[in-house]
Order: sequence, then C-alpha cells, then structure tokens
Amino acid sequence: MKKLIYTKKLALPALRIGAKLELEPNYVFLHAGTRVGARNLGIRISQKLIPIGVFPKPFRKLKAREIEDALCIYKEYFVKRKKFKNGNESQCHS
Repeated sequence: MKKLIYTKKLALPALRIGAKLELEPNYVFLHAGTRVGARNLGIRISQKLIPIGVFPKPFRKLKAREIEDALCIYKEYFVKRKKFKNGNESQCHS
C-alpha cells in the first residue's frame, strides 16, 4: 500500500482523495482531543503527526482515522500506566 501523509488543512480532502485512490495514511494527526487520548495512553508527544507503529499493538490493526476517532472519543477512559520498580503497572490516573 502506498503512503499518504496529510496535514491539518488538507486532512479531509487528503482522506477523500486517498480513499478514491485506495490509499491510507500511515500517520495519525493529533488535534486537541486526540492529543489528550494519546497522552493518556502514555505516548510521548512531540509532533502533530505520529506514526501508527508508535501506538500499542491493538491500535496498529486500525486505520489512522480509526485511531484518531478512538483517541478522541475514549480519551477519558485511557489511563497512563506507570511501571513500578517490581515491574507491576499502576492502573491509577496520574
């Protein structure tokens, strides 16, 4: 599959053109809502476009637009997981 990268101004037109050409983006665009969701998953954010491979394995099966939707819709349900010295993970909000 060919790569398609899009920016904020061209997101919707790029997706429409990409869909017509059977192209899918390999990056997730982080706007305000998706940024919160990504942070709550524990993903370090320094850019507006994040490669799909950075996300946890279950997310990698999704398309970029589906990841964006999930991050935005479920942002309050995602919990940052902190690892303790013994290797266990906390499930508490930080």
